Amino acid sequence: MWNSIIEVVITSVVGLIGVLIGAYLSRKSTKYQEQKRFLAEYYAEVLSAYSVCMMDETSAEKKMNLIAAIEKAKLFCSHESEELLIELEHAITDEPRNTSKCGGVIRRLIESAKNDVRN
Repeated sequence: MWNSIIEVVITSVVGLIGVLIGAYLSRKSTKYQEQKRFLAEYYAEVLSAYSVCMMDETSAEKKMNLIAAIEKAKLFCSHESEELLIELEHAITDEPRNTSKCGGVIRRLIESAKNDVRN
C-alpha cells in the first residue's frame, strides 16, 4: 500500500514540475516575442518619423517626433543600434542638417534593425 502511495506522490510531483517548466518556457518565449514585436514597431516608427521629418526639414514638431521615436527604440534595441540611433539623433539636430550623413546613418540603422529583429 505504501508503495502505491509513494508512486502516486512521485508521479504527481514529477507532473507538477513538468507543468511548471512548461509554463516558465512558454512565458519566457512569449516575453521574447513581445519584445521583438515592440522593437519592430519602434524601428518602423523611427523610419516613418524620419521620412516625415526629411520632407519638412524646418518643422520643429516633426523633428521632436523623430527624436521621441528614437528614444523609444533605444529602450529595446541592441547596443550597436543604440549607437546608430544616437548618431542619427545628433545628425538630425545638426544645423545645417547634412542629409547625406543622415541617409548613411539610416542605411546602417536599417541593416542593424534587421539583425535585431531576426536574432
